[in-house]
Amino acid sequence: MTAIPATLRIPRVRWGIGVLLGAGVLINYFDRINLSVGAPQLQQEFGLTEGELGWLFSGFFWSYALLQIPSGMILDRFGVTAVYRVSSFLWSLASALTALAGGFGGILAGRVLLGVAEGPGFPASAKATGYWFPRGERAMATSIFDAAAKFANVIGVPLVALAVVQFGWRWGFGLTGMLSFLSFLAFLIVYRDPSRHPRLSSAERDYILAGGATREGPAESGEVAMLGYLLRNRKVWGLTIGFSAYGYSFYLFLTWLPNYLVQSMHMSILKSAGFTAIPWICATIAGLGVGGWLIDHLIARGPLCARPCSWWACCSVSRYSALPSRLIQFGRSSGFRWR
Repeated sequence: MTAIPATLRIPRVRWGIGVLLGAGVLINYFDRINLSVGAPQLQQEFGLTEGELGWLFSGFFWSYALLQIPSGMILDRFGVTAVYRVSSFLWSLASALTALAGGFGGILAGRVLLGVAEGPGFPASAKATGYWFPRGERAMATSIFDAAAKFANVIGVPLVALAVVQFGWRWGFGLTGMLSFLSFLAFLIVYRDPSRHPRLSSAERDYILAGGATREGPAESGEVAMLGYLLRNRKVWGLTIGFSAYGYSFYLFLTWLPNYLVQSMHMSILKSAGFTAIPWICATIAGLGVGGWLIDHLIARGPLCARPCSWWACCSVSRYSALPSRLIQFGRSSGFRWR
């Protein structure tokens, strides 16, 4: 008689936590795209040049990039619960303050503050996933919040575009600020680490721990020692270089694509939102299918299978991720105008 897999006999509270983390990242990215959608109106109202708009787009990334490593060290020291609560409250505040800005300087300050506030977002989600999921489920759990970053553009761009067209660019920031505050309240009420979660059964806790869950609490070797170990690791540098290339393409689409479609392809803001969603729909499906299910499946089959198949999958996804930009380029070279 075939034994029933253990995953079918235990509760699934951990997957509710995975969805909560995904929802947080989803709204986190709403705050990043509101400037991209509202850019045409901002340029018109404040007389901004393309160069000044570029400064506004990059303002978020200065503070965000600089605080990634310090955010990780703070998370290792104080834990997911406390840091994420403060972070999510501050990023809702940053969006609300940007809605009140009176010009270039105020918007730039709001974007820099947003980068500071959202710095711990992804590291916190990754750390919480380590607490809550065994190794065999971790790729799918990670793909939930990673795919949420892409899917945010599928639903967030049209949502923000509707607010901008109907009520003006300030409401684009106000709307994302309100959604971010609701996300803060949800995390405040629902999230606890596994050792403190009232609904986590002993059976599910044992299952998570037996599967290799990350130990809760500060790192035994200390944050500085852990950072030194990572900086000496060749694999970490390889991942960092690869992710840098990925990040450039990702944020090029995230920041410039909506405004490009309006200014160069002569679309309306609402119409550009629909076309902006196309590459992100593909990315969401690939993230869940390849980055989630396929990776967990290959790991379960063993490293000899996982290594060549993972390489092929990554190459395929990276190759086809450039397809939308090539289609747009073809349309422009053909003299096609989107009405």
